[in-house]
Amino acid sequence: MLKKLSIFLISVVLAHNVYAAVDDIVISKPWARASIADKNMSAAYMNIKNNSSESDVLYKAISEVAGKIELHKVVINDNGVAQMVEMNKIVIPAMQEVILKPKGLHIMLFEIKKPLRDGEEIKMELYFEKAGKISVTMPIKSIAHTADEHHKH
Repeated sequence: MLKKLSIFLISVVLAHNVYAAVDDIVISKPWARASIADKNMSAAYMNIKNNSSESDVLYKAISEVAGKIELHKVVINDNGVAQMVEMNKIVIPAMQEVILKPKGLHIMLFEIKKPLRDGEEIKMELYFEKAGKISVTMPIKSIAHTADEHHKH
């Protein structure tokens, strides 16, 4: 009961920025990229804050909208070209925040079952070694929309 009350209070206090919280893991600013007409993939981004004194690990994500989901990072190869690399986990260090963003850490959605359109929402379940499953609802944003937001900063 105390655990549920703590989660509720955190949600109330931070409702405008926090989309999900379980134990010490807080998910904020989640969003998924709108799919491009002839592409069967997309990506999801978010901030993951670990308020614990111990690291946690994001090891899996699932969503009904995609047949396959992978954790990725973008690296620059020896030729100076950016490429995506699949990861089996993303470590969320104790008392730190990890930001999943374009051209960095992100969640790739493959085999999308229907187009992801700007203004709609998708649901995703994130699986952590310690915090367990966290369900997140995230808005879908177009590439143009996200570029506009970036230039406002």
